[in-house]
Amino acid sequence: MTLFSNKRTKFLILLIAVHLVFSTSFSDKSDDDIVNTERACALLAHLEKKAFYEAVTGRVIDSALKYIGVPHIMGGTSYSGMDCSGLLVTAFGENGIYLPHSCKALSAYGIMIREKQNLIKGDLVFFKDTYKSDQYVTHTGLYIGEGKFVHSSSKKGVTITSLDNPWWQGKFAFGARILQEQS
Repeated sequence: MTLFSNKRTKFLILLIAVHLVFSTSFSDKSDDDIVNTERACALLAHLEKKAFYEAVTGRVIDSALKYIGVPHIMGGTSYSGMDCSGLLVTAFGENGIYLPHSCKALSAYGIMIREKQNLIKGDLVFFKDTYKSDQYVTHTGLYIGEGKFVHSSSKKGVTITSLDNPWWQGKFAFGARILQEQS
């Protein structure tokens, strides 16, 4: 199933499709026409993958955001209460992506993103030293763009916080990209 996230993407795909129809309807194609057709097909495939990726990422973020205000409860994964990894398990699970319910286990997934400025929407964010523990990673959330992440705070429940918040800024450990455009 192909999902197109916006009108511009739909227009570009339609434009490429029209180009493909007209460029393949003549029997005397030159090598340049064949190369251009192959490039158009590759671009169309890339745009479809990008649109699908953006749609899935958007749905996961929307799923997480609908829990804003839900209280923090260790081990929780519902409107009654949820912890930080429970929020991610629930948001991704509602979209057919199943993750473990543990910060430590989640931190082993995906491609590590060391710098905050390299995060993109849908990346997981991990924090250290958020409470006394022998674990390196003690908290997680979902990056939603513009320097913000959604997470389940022990004091505020599910909330949105800036990565530049002084308390969280010094505790950022790394990010992880588990949703990727497939090449």
